[in-house]
Amino acid sequence: MQLRRIPLFRLRDTSLCALYRLYEDLCSNDLIMMGYECEYFFFHKEPSWRLSPIPDPKDSDPVRYAVLASLVEALVDAFNWRLKLGLRRDKSIDESEQRDINFQPEEPPAWTAAVQPLKETLDLNKFADRGNPHKSFLKRNIHAPMGYLYTV
Repeated sequence: MQLRRIPLFRLRDTSLCALYRLYEDLCSNDLIMMGYECEYFFFHKEPSWRLSPIPDPKDSDPVRYAVLASLVEALVDAFNWRLKLGLRRDKSIDESEQRDINFQPEEPPAWTAAVQPLKETLDLNKFADRGNPHKSFLKRNIHAPMGYLYTV
């Protein structure tokens, strides 16, 4: 948390690094930090921090690669949900009647579509509230809590 307040850290940080931090938070069941990381990610207004240009990590571990791809797709839904509420990535608030359509929606990067489902179910819900698993995780045979991406 303290690193995010250091301008040099923020300057050198990348969306891919933030994605891996989200992965670590999810796998270690540190869901509170996952919410903070998602908020940090959302409020980076630079074009390189949009979701569609996140580079393909080409991770050699198929489980980690599937979780990363699912996480990016879940972030798309979470970010678009925030944008429909009128929250903007530059920390402004759109209070107009058109706030739910007055934005450019986030899109997943093309590489996520090619990531294959896991052969065996991966359950990351073991210590968390089971809730409703996100569709992007389910299609890759993963059960994971995603409620902490939807904080405001």
